[in-house]
This record gives sequence, C-alpha cells and structure tokens, in this order.
Amino acid sequence: MTAYALEPIAPPSPSPLVYQLRRFFYAVKLVSLHIPFTILRVFLTHPFPFLRPHRGWSLGQHFSYLIVQAASRHTTNWDIAPPRSDAERWSVPAEAGARLRNDLAVKVARIEAADEEYILGQAEHDKVRPGAVPGFWVWKKGSGREGTGPAKDGEKVVLYLHGGGYIAMHALTFPIPTSVARSTAHRVLTVEYRLSLSDSTAWPAALQDALAAYLHLVLPAKAGGLGFSPENVVVAGDSAGANLTSALCLYIAELREVGLEIGFPGSVALISPWVDLTSSFPSTHTNVHTDFLPNMGLNSDAVRSHTRHFPACVASRYFSPALATVPASVFAPLAEAGVNAWIQVAGAEMLRDEGLAYAAKLKEAGMQVELSFLEGEVHDSLVLPLGTRTAMRDLLQAINKLLA
Repeated sequence: MTAYALEPIAPPSPSPLVYQLRRFFYAVKLVSLHIPFTILRVFLTHPFPFLRPHRGWSLGQHFSYLIVQAASRHTTNWDIAPPRSDAERWSVPAEAGARLRNDLAVKVARIEAADEEYILGQAEHDKVRPGAVPGFWVWKKGSGREGTGPAKDGEKVVLYLHGGGYIAMHALTFPIPTSVARSTAHRVLTVEYRLSLSDSTAWPAALQDALAAYLHLVLPAKAGGLGFSPENVVVAGDSAGANLTSALCLYIAELREVGLEIGFPGSVALISPWVDLTSSFPSTHTNVHTDFLPNMGLNSDAVRSHTRHFPACVASRYFSPALATVPASVFAPLAEAGVNAWIQVAGAEMLRDEGLAYAAKLKEAGMQVELSFLEGEVHDSLVLPLGTRTAMRDLLQAINKLLA
C-alpha cells in the first residue's frame, strides 16, 4: 500500500477578528482585481473555442464558472474558520429562508446523540464525544407529509448531508433540501453535522452526527426514533456530504458485524462525490483549469484538519473509498442488502476520475448503480448560483425515481 504523509500538525483556527480582516482583504482583492480580469479574459477568449478552458462551454457557462472559480480560489471559503457558535448552528440561514417562498416550511429539531453502544471502531475517539445535533426538517405545505413527527405507514424520507470540504457550509446553505422537498413532496431532514474545525469537532464527529440522524429516523418509537423503515430512507450527499454518506453506510456494515441490527438505507444519491482525500486521480490535475475547487490534496488545510486524529488513515475506506487499495468487497454488505446507488459525476470537475472509479467499485461489489455523467459541467454545479440547471434537474428526476 502506498504511504501517504500529512503535515503532523492540524492548521489552527484563527481568532474571529483575524478571520474577518482576512475576509475583508480577500473581498477587496476579488472585486477590484480578480473579477474584472476574469470578465476581460472571458470576452477575449470565448470566440475562440481552443482558448476556452472547456471547448464545449457556452458563453454563459464560460462566464459563470470562471467567476465562481475566482470567488472560490481568492476568498476565505476554504480557509479554516473559527468554530461556529451554537446560535449559528441551530438557526436557519437567511438565504435558506428566502428559498422557502410560500409553499415550504422548515423547523429545527434536536437530534439526540447515538447511544454509546453504537459508538465504536471508526466512530470512537477520546477527544470527540457524541452530542445533540441540529436537524432541519423541510416539507411542502399541504403535502400530507409535514412536521417532525413519526413516520406514517410506508412513508419515505430523504436524509441530506451537505458538502463543503468538511470545513464549511451549513445544513441549509445549498438549495438541495428545499428543491428536493418542493419537487418530491416528501420530507427532507438535513443535518448540521460538526465541521472539522477543532480537536473536539474533527472526524469522527461528522460520522457520529450523521449516525445520530439516521438512527433518529429508523429506530422505533420505543427507542426514541421516528420508525421509518430503513429501505424507505434515501441518503443524499454532495461532495464531502457524499463522502460522509459512503462512510455512514460502511459504518452501518461495521455495526452489523458486531450484532447491532441496523438496516441499510434503501438508496443513496451522491453528487460529485469526494471519495479520495489523497487527490491521487489524474483529473485533480488535468481539470484544475475548468473547475473551481482549490487544492484539496493531502497537505491542504481541509484534509489536515479533517483527518487530524487519523492522519495515517487518509487512504482508508472511510476517507478514500475510491482508491484501488480499498477492495470492492467492503461494499458487498450493501449489495447483499439491495442498496441502490445513483451517482452524478461532472466531466469538467477535478473529482471526475475518483467519482467514476467509485461508481465502478460499487458495481464490482454487486450494487445496482446508475451513473449520470454530465459532460462540461463542473463540481457540484447544481448548488452554484450562476450554474446551469441541468445538474439540479438531473438530481430531482433521480430522487423522484428513488422515492417512487
């Protein structure tokens, strides 16, 4: 097995004042320098396809994706931020409230930590203790599937785990939960799992929180759950959330091995999955000019912070399941349980090759996998404010199919 070496010390969290000053400096630099240069670059090069980062891009794609690239790589979006306050974690962001319009409702619910019997192996670390998790329920008004209460007979539900490199974003930052609830008329639970910003919130905190949310859904009422049948749960995640979805399924298999009979979800939906934290696949380099992601390699702040308690395990099945060193057999329990997978991979994204390798591995394990390959699209394009609507339409069609 290849040895992967990370910087031994996790990046420190800055003080709020230093972080805000840095954000201001980056914002001034972005608006005064990078965005004007990007606009000029697009209009000078777009008439010549061979000069575009991707020959097939329309003018709208060329402009919007390079603007997002400039904003992503020249802001503090991927810097280690100060840990969030409880008020931030338990409240609905303003941008999410605006997406509700008149037809959706959202309510925060307290999800209790998983019992100690479920915290073992990969989910256990002496510096990271399970705790209550903010869960945000989103539903369509008048759908007959409303509120935060127990499952109705045969009811299906979506559990959504957001992306953000394990160091950024809120459970409701992206439009995925609201769009899914609006399109499907099914309830969506999205989890404000702990971000890897400190010793007490780094991995396995995110796994503990995702597990708590899943158990909240599938355990019977007498055990404190809502009583959804596991096969009626669709777990969806984008980018790092897709990585967490994969890890959650592998951890359920680990629990089952020790006699804890937790059922697998019926389906998983993975968008632009980040499934190789070593950045070993070619597209992390060949697609650097078309995608907006920054360096997410071994010594990036995101990877060092996230894996600070397990630096020698970055190539493991929990962090990098797409690697060839991780056998397909680890997913055999999911195949035997009939778990279906839908995976969306973008042709111009840096994570393209690992997403394709991961889909192929699930197929090799015997899982039913539907791969949606979007040529010319970039990483997680369905969440970009200037992105095309192709990826979101694709996701909503898939989720509706999985819930049928």
